[in-house]
Amino acid sequence: MKSAIWATPGPKYFNFGDVLQHLLIEEYFKDKIEFKLAPIALPLDKELIGQAKNIIVGPGGILVGTQGAKALYKNILNDENFALLDEANTSFHIWSSGVLWNPSEEERRSSNELFSRSRFIATRANIEIDFIKSITPDTNPVFSPCSTIFMDKILGDKLSKPNKADIVVLNVNAANFENRLCYHDPTQRFVDYAKSEGLDCMLMSNCAHVDTNPKLLESFNLIRLDSRLETILVDYFTTIAKEGQDAYPFGKLTTAVRDYAFRNAAYFPERHNNARFAFGKRLHSWLPFFSFNTPAAFIGAQARRGMPVDYFGEQYGNDFLCDIPVAAGSLEDLHKSTDAMIDKLKYYIKNEDMLVARIAERREELWEVFETRAAELYDSLD
Repeated sequence: MKSAIWATPGPKYFNFGDVLQHLLIEEYFKDKIEFKLAPIALPLDKELIGQAKNIIVGPGGILVGTQGAKALYKNILNDENFALLDEANTSFHIWSSGVLWNPSEEERRSSNELFSRSRFIATRANIEIDFIKSITPDTNPVFSPCSTIFMDKILGDKLSKPNKADIVVLNVNAANFENRLCYHDPTQRFVDYAKSEGLDCMLMSNCAHVDTNPKLLESFNLIRLDSRLETILVDYFTTIAKEGQDAYPFGKLTTAVRDYAFRNAAYFPERHNNARFAFGKRLHSWLPFFSFNTPAAFIGAQARRGMPVDYFGEQYGNDFLCDIPVAAGSLEDLHKSTDAMIDKLKYYIKNEDMLVARIAERREELWEVFETRAAELYDSLD
């Protein structure tokens, strides 16, 4: 068995997508790679250097422009640690991570240090390949579909069989519900339309302090499996509303959410199981639904809106993209978003069987790509 230092957000992180990916990658490679965990939120344990000939960075959006990127370069891949890893002849590899934004000057320097050393780079989107090559032109990144669309294949009997209920899961932009816009928010029209079709809308939060706010929690329940998370969030927002932010510091919330993730990670795959349809602004409030062949529409960041085509091709990619305004700066934008979501849900209801079959067929093709890339990663390790 080969071994590698694993620079990753880890199993105790406030972004549940990173926790889910950690669970799946660890399971997939369990008989192939012995991972020596180096959580990016903590300084690198220098005793790990020399215990493995390799370092694997990823998965997740931790290379440029995120809080994870700041932690990665501060704690793991700083100049001192690069020198120590080089001295130990450590080989570098990047798995299921990439770049979606132009880097700052310091990030460009640090990421170039990483990319120029990396034998193998697998990203989750073609735009990530373009950004990496713009930073380090001599690299050769390759596309590998994210592990989260293969939960059934990776987890096998550990995962429940699909159990569809008449639910639409929503992961929406919490900022749309802030300030005065929330008093006129037209998202209720979407909820009313869903109800007219016998569907209930439930909220998914994958990064609790970003994906929710008091108005959202008044309007929606979180998905059933997140009832404990809902309690944490309600307590947080209620406390600061009554007593001020000092009564419940933001650090206390992130600690509570990280602990929640660590204790409950084993059920995270099941959070995506029973919906008929989903709309997600966050990557892992969208991609994992495909593990259950659930039609899901991406409504998130502009930089990621090419991903449905990456995964389902030019012919079918737009089936899984709901093209809404980049940021709802006005009531008109919110109406446009709601109209687009209603139209997409109508399409999903009308074509549900066809879409489910299309997802299942495409996942088989993507699984072959994933296994090929995983084998290439393994072969690149010393």
